[in-house]
Amino acid sequence: MTLKILKKPVVVPDLNYLQALPKGREHLSAKCFWVWPRRLFTEAADKGKSSFGYTHKLLRIYNLNASRSAVSGSLLDFCNDRITSKDVLDWDMVIDAELTQAVRNAAEWGETARFLSYVENINQQNAHKFNHFWMVLDFNRKTSKHKLPDTHRFLESIEADKNYITKKRAIENFIESTNYLGDDNVSADDVEADVDSTSPLITLWKIMLYIKLRWDTKPITDSELNDYDDIAYILISYLTGNIATADKALIRMIQVCAPNINFYPNTAIAQSA
Repeated sequence: MTLKILKKPVVVPDLNYLQALPKGREHLSAKCFWVWPRRLFTEAADKGKSSFGYTHKLLRIYNLNASRSAVSGSLLDFCNDRITSKDVLDWDMVIDAELTQAVRNAAEWGETARFLSYVENINQQNAHKFNHFWMVLDFNRKTSKHKLPDTHRFLESIEADKNYITKKRAIENFIESTNYLGDDNVSADDVEADVDSTSPLITLWKIMLYIKLRWDTKPITDSELNDYDDIAYILISYLTGNIATADKALIRMIQVCAPNINFYPNTAIAQSA
C-alpha cells in the first residue's frame, strides 16, 4: 500500500542504502516520499568511533531531501491492532512529528554533535527495550518446541521457507512462548480471531519464527546482530509498501516473511512516476 494522500509511492530507506549514496549524488527521487525510520539515527549512533561520520552524512542527505522526507515513530508504535496494511494510514500513526522537526533543524543548522547527543540520550532511555527484545527472542528460541521436519532445509530455498513460515505456524510459535509463561488460556485460534490478518503483528511473529529457525540452523553472525534494526525497517516498509536496501540478509527476510513489500527501485514505482 501507499500513503494515498501523497499520490506517490512511499519508500523506507535503510542505513546501508543512505550511506552508500556518493557525495554529490545524494538527492533522493522526487517521485517518491521518503519515510526515514527512527531506528536509522539510533543505529548510526551505535557505530562507536564512526557514529559522528554516519550521523553527519544522514543529516546532510536529509537536508537535501527535507521537502519529501519525514521520520517515523518507534518500532513499538507499529505493534498494535489499530494499524493494518489495508488502511489509508493516519500520519499520527506513522510519523514522529517531534523527531522529524529535530532532524530537520539539526540538518539545516549543521548541528551534528548536538543531535548525536540527543540521539544517544534516546538510546540510553530505550536500552531496556532493546535488551528486552533480545531476551524475548532468546526466550522464544529456547522455549519453542517447534522443530523443522527432516524434509525441510531452512535457508536453502526462499520459496520453500516462505511456504513453511505461514501465519498459522507463526502464531503457534508465539503462543508456545506465551503458554510457557503460564498464560495457557491463550490459544492460536483466539489470537488469529483477534488480530487482523493484515496487522504488522503477523509479520512480526513470522520474523520471530524466521529468526528462531535461523538460529537453530546455523550460528549467528556479526551481520545478524542487527535483527532489531531489520525488524524496524520491515514493519515500517510493510505499512508503506516499499523499501530501499541492498542488505542481502534483510532482503531475504522480507522475501520470506513479508513478500508484498516492493524493493526500490522497482517497476511499480518507475511506472507511477
